[in-house]
This record gives sequence, structure tokens and C-alpha cells, in this order.
Amino acid sequence: MSNKYRAKSSLTDQLEPLLTPADFHTLLYQQVRLAVRQVLESVMKAELSEFRAAGFKERSEELQGQRNGYYERDFNTPVGSIQNLKVPRDRAGEFHTQVFERYERNDESVTTAIAQMFFSGVIPNPLE
Repeated sequence: MSNKYRAKSSLTDQLEPLLTPADFHTLLYQQVRLAVRQVLESVMKAELSEFRAAGFKERSEELQGQRNGYYERDFNTPVGSIQNLKVPRDRAGEFHTQVFERYERNDESVTTAIAQMFFSGVIPNPLE
């Protein structure tokens, strides 16, 4: 009789877990890092729009400076490092985000607040 037709020996073998606890935690941390990245980048974009007194591709009487793309940096959190976080900048170099200090690479308070929002349902699941 071939192995193809051999029945599993026990119910436990048939109900093998889909994810191990380690795989589940890895997936969970990836999702939290993704949510933290999305929130931080959207907050920084809003900060720059507020600083300029105009949104993206908008003009106003109080217009201050011009957007000048993004620079990328890494940011360490208790749930892992967020690689290549896009930080917006202005052409004159006058804008500095309030999300973190210049040259700062770690901020646990930001991550803790965002993680609490994520788990309480304020921040939607980015995969949906």
C-alpha cells in the first residue's frame, strides 16, 4: 500500500496547527510595524502641510516653502526596527517633524501609543 493512501495515525496529526506561536508573533509584529509606519508617515505629511499652510499641490496666501520629497531613515521601536521610514522635507530645510527629534532613532512613547490604538481598533488592519 502506498503512502499516498495511508491514513493519519491520530486526530492530533490531522489537526496540525496552521501557525506556530513563534510564527504568529512574527506575523503580529510585522503587522504592528506596518501600522506604526503608516501612522507615522501620515502624521508627518499632515505636519508638513500644516507648516506650509497648504496641502499637497495646493496654494494659499500664507504659503511657506515648497515640498522637496522625502528622506528615508530607520526608527527603532519595541516591536522592531522600521526600515526606510519616509520623512517629508521642504526645500529650504526649515521643516522638522515633531514626531521625533532630529537624529533620534528610538522613541518608545510613540510606539506604545500607536500599539494601544492598533489593539483597541482605532487604527484599522492594513491588510483589510
